[in-house]
Amino acid sequence: MKETNTIKKSFIASSLTTSAGIFITKLIGLFYIVPFKAIVGQQNMIYYSAAFDYYTILLQICSAGIPFALAALVAKYLSKNDYKTVVLVRILATSLLMVSGFVMAVLFIGFSGPLAARALGGTEYSANELAAMQNSFVILAMALFLVSVLYSYRGYYQGAKEMQQYSLSQVIEQFVRVGFLLGAGWFVVYILHLPKIVYIYTAVGGTGVGAMVALLQFMNFDRKHFKYVQQKAKLQSTNSVAIKELIHEFVMYVIPFLLSSILANSQVLVNTNFFVSVMEGLGMQHSQATMLLSIIQTNCDKLTSIPQVIGNGFAAGAVPFITVSLVNADWKGLRKSLEDCLGTVFYIVIPVCVSMAALS
Repeated sequence: MKETNTIKKSFIASSLTTSAGIFITKLIGLFYIVPFKAIVGQQNMIYYSAAFDYYTILLQICSAGIPFALAALVAKYLSKNDYKTVVLVRILATSLLMVSGFVMAVLFIGFSGPLAARALGGTEYSANELAAMQNSFVILAMALFLVSVLYSYRGYYQGAKEMQQYSLSQVIEQFVRVGFLLGAGWFVVYILHLPKIVYIYTAVGGTGVGAMVALLQFMNFDRKHFKYVQQKAKLQSTNSVAIKELIHEFVMYVIPFLLSSILANSQVLVNTNFFVSVMEGLGMQHSQATMLLSIIQTNCDKLTSIPQVIGNGFAAGAVPFITVSLVNADWKGLRKSLEDCLGTVFYIVIPVCVSMAALS
């Protein structure tokens, strides 16, 4: 009973820690948008919000559920004390994320022109507007590779149940990104007196800066903690799982996570590609349609993401615990974890949603 309670507390604590980290990042993102929008103007926000929508979609595609699959497999083989396979899983996942991130960044740059035209919608945009959108895409493409590598660290330590470090990296990334966005933007607009579109480019570039700082912090943490697993792997007498079998298992884990990621971002995909053109077809002017889209993408999406934080946090925290229960055929523990997860999520989310509806 004592062990069960410890596991339960550990599961809830890990999930709440993850939720807290995501909540803080969302909160930072919610508050910075007010001064940011006041400086650049609502009309220019489309170059920022549309770029991030495509970035989010492409990041989900290039990561392809790999971080969650990495977390699940790391948790599985750590529970079996198979450290050689843990090291192999990490190498495999990191290699896939680095390659896919690089390829996706190159494709994003290569197709930035057509994608920018699609994001602007219709035919009533100028050459300068198209160039501004395309430049935002090219700058943001550089962050795709860095964030993909960062995901490999997060996935590994999520599987190792180091949820404090997992959450800390998210907070650091967001804090540095927003700090750079506001600080550098203020310098660009009020000191250098450059056009506001340059501020948009600076803000978009802040994503790569935040990812770099978070990655360096994770690398420092990893240098101290991964040595233990490597030492255990050297002392292990048994062989690791065959690479062919491991790849097959990896793919089986990736597919459901990939599908859920695509479905979760389907609204963003539809709005980014079709909203402006559809509204123009209904008689709305292009400038009004792009402004309305930027409001939906920044204000509305950030508000609705608040209750989603709890679900995302508990989903991330649940992966290693549920995986271990499945590996050990602990069906009672699995059921208990799911009940605790759903119960806690509903307990927090329902009052939040009711409050948001009442205050809307």
